[in-house]
Amino acid sequence: MNDEYFSISLRVWHPSKSSNLIITTIGLEAEARHSVGAQRRNPAGKILGGTYRNTYCSFPLLDKFPGKFTESLPEILRRLHSHGKFLKMVSLEGGRSELFVGIFTDASTGFSLDLGLISTMAELSLELSVDVYY
Repeated sequence: MNDEYFSISLRVWHPSKSSNLIITTIGLEAEARHSVGAQRRNPAGKILGGTYRNTYCSFPLLDKFPGKFTESLPEILRRLHSHGKFLKMVSLEGGRSELFVGIFTDASTGFSLDLGLISTMAELSLELSVDVYY
């Protein structure tokens, strides 16, 4: 039996905009965030050397949801459609946005994306990053 779960987050990097601006524009609660030029810190808040070279925000969209992520992708893309202009601007200004998918499985797995999904992601200037965890 293959128990498969997945999580999807929207991740945004920008070379100069603040994390507050990105969070306000996207309108979702950020799970992780930092702004360009801020002191680097580990997840526990301990100060590390140096400063962040880019702003980063991560927005959880689905967490440990059962099934195949490709079945939820059309709805996720519909939800992000209203942010298309902003996501394109991020890309044009030297940043990037991606859907980060974590697949949690106890067996071999795979997926394919149809051209419609790929086209919609390209229109939104969204990259796709997938990690598979056994």
